[in-house]
Amino acid sequence: MVGADTWCSQLCRAKAKVIIPNIIDAVIFIRSIDPYNRQIWINEASRSDLAYMRQYLDFIDITGADNYPISNKPD
Repeated sequence: MVGADTWCSQLCRAKAKVIIPNIIDAVIFIRSIDPYNRQIWINEASRSDLAYMRQYLDFIDITGADNYPISNKPD
């Protein structure tokens, strides 16, 4: 498991500062042009960090998680 002080976690936090606002902006845009008010679904990997997911959960309707059949990380 990756600790909070590792370079990977620091890099992920830095990327999240860009990615999360982009996700939220995209959802707001989609909702603004969708006359049918379709539900928005984001599917995560089973190892996704809930701290990041919580930042956009209020903006989407459905979330899920999959165990992908092939992973580049050992279990």
